Amino acid sequence: FRFVRRDKRYQFLLLHGWEYLIAGIVVYLFFITEPWMLAIVVGYATQIGLDQIAHGSKSQRRFVYLLTLRAWRGFSSPDRYLPPNPREYSSFVGSLPFGRGMADRWFRKRLEPKK
Repeated sequence: FRFVRRDKRYQFLLLHGWEYLIAGIVVYLFFITEPWMLAIVVGYATQIGLDQIAHGSKSQRRFVYLLTLRAWRGFSSPDRYLPPNPREYSSFVGSLPFGRGMADRWFRKRLEPKK
């Protein structure tokens, strides 16, 4: 929504939620007790935990990684949750094996305010 439609009203972050960690722990404990599943659960716990520490320092951002709460609020994207960062796409563009210049121009064009 932010880059393609240039619409900053919504913030889905569908793969960022503590609920997935709980589901992963349940799957590991009761269904798939393989080492690779444990690696996935520990990796996700590390990722979501570090994201929470980085973005949840202020009281109004404390629950930003609860998918159920974001869904309850209609996935609205008020500035108080995650501040907009015009360079947030740079790691994606930098990881591309080719076409970095084209992707960078595409994102920059969409970061410009609508006229």
